[in-house]
This record gives sequence, structure tokens and C-alpha cells, in this order.
Amino acid sequence: MKLCIDATSLRTYPLLQPGFSGGTEAYVKVLAHRLAAIGHQVHLIAPDAQTDFEWAPNLYVWPESNHPTRFDALLTAHNLAAAGPDAPYVAPILILLSNGLGAFLGPNDEWAKFVDGVACFSEKHKQLLVKAHPNIDEAKCYVTGLGVDLNDYVPASFKADGTPDWKATKVPGRLFYSNDPARGLWHVLDIFEHVKKEYPEATLHVGYDFDRQFQERAWRSNWQSECFWDMKRRIATMPGVVNLGALDRNETLQQQRECDIHVMPSDPPNVGSQIDGMLQRELAATGTPLILSNIEAFPEVFGEAALCLPLPGTYMEDLERRYDAQDWAEATLQVLRDPAKWLEMSTASRALAERQTWDTVIERFDAMLADLAEKANVHEHPASQAPVA
Repeated sequence: MKLCIDATSLRTYPLLQPGFSGGTEAYVKVLAHRLAAIGHQVHLIAPDAQTDFEWAPNLYVWPESNHPTRFDALLTAHNLAAAGPDAPYVAPILILLSNGLGAFLGPNDEWAKFVDGVACFSEKHKQLLVKAHPNIDEAKCYVTGLGVDLNDYVPASFKADGTPDWKATKVPGRLFYSNDPARGLWHVLDIFEHVKKEYPEATLHVGYDFDRQFQERAWRSNWQSECFWDMKRRIATMPGVVNLGALDRNETLQQQRECDIHVMPSDPPNVGSQIDGMLQRELAATGTPLILSNIEAFPEVFGEAALCLPLPGTYMEDLERRYDAQDWAEATLQVLRDPAKWLEMSTASRALAERQTWDTVIERFDAMLADLAEKANVHEHPASQAPVA
């Protein structure tokens, strides 16, 4: 099929240039390359493209000012502006690449009815999306998921019995946080403070370009601004905490290999944003034990491998008190101090990653494309009035 991926709504981080980028940018790039690799002709419209070029066989990149307009399917990244009344595209199939709630689906979500398919990361993603946007038909939602490239996570060494020795690259007591700080970094700092008292060699490395995230929120008149100021102070003063700044891909891979345990009490400010966890899956591929909060899609996606705990502040009737950072720290210390427990969780993490690869995602995505192509003759979309070139 001749596919267009319109990524012009992704302007926060570079899509084509090297350096730090977010999960959505990584997702779009993987889709473009892998769909091209299995035979689709893919045209990526990128906001930071200065000219057109062939990125890989079957994969063509175009600037938003000059690109083809006729396709078999139009895939838009979290935004239907590319399919609105003034959009230049002609395609009988419209697919929304959703990365959460809050997508622009028209002034009053009215363009959602023109969508033929929505690529979702998880069942929880699908449920939350349809609830937040009633104009999206649940029957048009396909759970294609997110994946990991195991070629990036080859064991550095092996044990005498031939099994991977994931512990060989780990820094004892190393924690790694590289999600949006607004998703719960303050909880991690609380937890780490308790862990550090009992496990002095523990360290916490903070990625995801914290300083930029701070600047974007520092002067808002709300609780989040106060929280970011407090996190900035604590990152600068707490022993063992290192602010890594904006990491490129190779630097991120190195940090993932060194992470001894991943503690992520995700507590995002907006409902429906923890619909998967790309970093968590990549850490799983390095054999890193996962301790995650039991919110939204985390139990669905990682529950068979991760220890999923209540968020700090959650009232627990059986305890007759609120679950807190000390409880998380104790769970973390139990894993760090027990080699058998660490190995059990490490093995489960890697096994999960091996089941959730990009190859599996692309198989599902290709099946969605085939299903929509078969149905295309009964769909009516404003962009399908002219024949596909």
C-alpha cells in the first residue's frame, strides 16, 4: 500500500535530527521504517524536514510545504488537522495514530466520525480513548501495541550455563528515571531518599531533559510549578542523584544497561496518559526488575513481569493507613538485597520483552491495514472523492 504518515503535529522534539526525542517521535520513526521494510511505500511528512529525500528503501521523507497528496491510507499522529476540510490529502483510508487522550479531532471532535481505524497501544488505551472521545467508534480501534527492538539489547556476557548475565552491566543500586518528570519524579525522589539510607551505594540518574521540562513549567501559577521547583532543588542537593539532561539514543541505551532496578510510581497529571510504557519495556529488555504503580495500562502490559504497587498516598483498608514512599522503598530494597529475587524478576522482565517486540507490533499493524483495505469500498470519507494515484 501507498501510505502517508503525517507527523506535522509533532513539534516539541525533533523527528529527523539526532539527539533527545520523546516516545511518540520514536514510535512514528519505527512505524515508518518497519512498514517500509515489509513492502509498503511510506511517505513521512515531517515538520523538521528541509527537503525531500529517501531515508530507506520504500521510505520517503517530505517537508510539509511540498509532498505528494494521493495515498491508499493517511496516518495522522494524534491530530486530525491533516484530514480536516482544508487538508491536501486524498486517501480512502484514514488512520489515527493515538498516543493518548486529548487528540485534536476537529473543533468539537466532529472529524472523529471520518476515522476508519485507530491504532491503540493497549486495551486500557482503547477504553479510555472511547470514553473521552465518544465520536470514536470502539469497533474501529485496533490494539497494535508498542514494542522493543531486541537487536539493541544483546547480552554483554553469558553465564557458565549459557544464560545471559544481565547483572554484568548493572551498577549496583542504580535507579534510572527517564519519563516526563510530571509523571511522578517527586515520588521517586521520596522513595530514593529512603532507599539511600539503607543502601548507601544507591544512585538515581534522571534523564528526559529535566531542565527543559522545568523551564516550561517553572512560572505557571499552579501546584505543578511548585512541585518542579522542589524537584529541581532536591535533584541538585540530594546525594546520589545525577541530572543527565537530554540523552541521545546511545546514551539512553547505556543508562538502561546500567540500571539495576526501575522504580516508576507513575502518577500523571492527566488521566489516560499511562497507556503503555516504552521506557519500561526497553528496560525489561535489559533484564531490569520493574516496580511500577498499578494505574491504567501498567498492570495489563507489565503485570505478568512487574511488581505493581499502589501509588504513594493511596489509602489501604487492610493496612488502615495510606501506602507511602517507605513502602515502595522497602519493596525496592527487598529486590536489591535478594539475588534470587532480583534474578527471578530480571528473567521475567526479559521474557516479557521477548514477547513484545516491534515485529509483533508490525504484524498487528499490517493486519489492521489489510482489514481496512478490504473494507475501504464501503467507507465514505471526504478525501476519497478522487481516485488514489
